[in-house]
Amino acid sequence: METGGGDRDACAQARPETAAALDDYRRTARRWAAAAAALLALAPPLAALDVVPAPIGAQAATVAVPALVLAMRARLLAVRMRAALTRAPWTPCEAVALPTVWGRLHVALFDPATDHLWVVPLHATKSRQHLAIPGASGGLWWCGDPTTGGVLSHPGGAGLVWAGPARTNPTA
Repeated sequence: METGGGDRDACAQARPETAAALDDYRRTARRWAAAAAALLALAPPLAALDVVPAPIGAQAATVAVPALVLAMRARLLAVRMRAALTRAPWTPCEAVALPTVWGRLHVALFDPATDHLWVVPLHATKSRQHLAIPGASGGLWWCGDPTTGGVLSHPGGAGLVWAGPARTNPTA
């Protein structure tokens, strides 16, 4: 399995691929927040127009509010990702995506260096979950603290996904 890339003591964000992926994630979150805020700001004027049916303004607000909440959540996750990526290096782990009937996808990570097994929940939309499903190598990179959450990526450090705190005790 490919290692975490270079110096084990260097922070994960020092990798150009990781820095670019984080910038892309942050930029996308900002765009979604701006678009949702603009739609929310347009809702009252749309409702006041006589040429537009009255429910259009209410419908715009109904779409804008959840979109704004999701966009702000993405911005918060970008801040958490940046903090984790600047504190620790990438750790290569063996990984398995755990199937779920409904609810949040979980990934089981095994760190061969420490013999710890963690099960972490993903905080990602369905369209981003594929970024945390291991490929043929069966490995993912982890950066963070299992007790507070961290970032998952395929080897190389591009395509970042936030994972919440581990569901199992890594010291057991």
